[in-house]
Amino acid sequence: MGVRKHGWLFSVQQFDSLVFTPSHIFFTIVIKLLTFNVGLYASKALDMAYDIEIILNRQLADCLSIPVFITDTNGNLIFYNEPAEDILGKRYKDTGEMPVEVWGTVFNYKDDDGNALATEELPLVKTLKNRLPYHKTFWIQNLKGIAERISVTSYPIIGRAGKFVGAVAIFWRPSEE
Repeated sequence: MGVRKHGWLFSVQQFDSLVFTPSHIFFTIVIKLLTFNVGLYASKALDMAYDIEIILNRQLADCLSIPVFITDTNGNLIFYNEPAEDILGKRYKDTGEMPVEVWGTVFNYKDDDGNALATEELPLVKTLKNRLPYHKTFWIQNLKGIAERISVTSYPIIGRAGKFVGAVAIFWRPSEE
């Protein structure tokens, strides 16, 4: 049996010898808040054992006002942020993760002339294949059935050790030229 103090479990002998100073309590609270905050952004990613670069990109995407779409190395959608929800037509909470076979076809991609784009022509798919950045402007039919013209720039996520861990696509509605 133990004693719980500030969220930590101590044996009775340990508890009797502990001295809780204000600085100890402050740092305990800060550490717990930081752990909780990272957990909010990356709880799903941590459950799936994603690399730290994926977790940090997801946290960054969640803070940006530009739409962001993140995939793993196999092209499976890991996350898209709230600004992306407006263009894609559904909340991430409602779609969840998607394999490339789904997101690569569900949006009905077309060029400016109305010709269907093959999945292999999409910037994000090219980035996943070649591990290089790409850009393209094209049309999608979002999940509400609305046609949206978007510009997409994709880039690989490569960790410090040179390990390829996924890819990111940022996209927006281009201004009329």
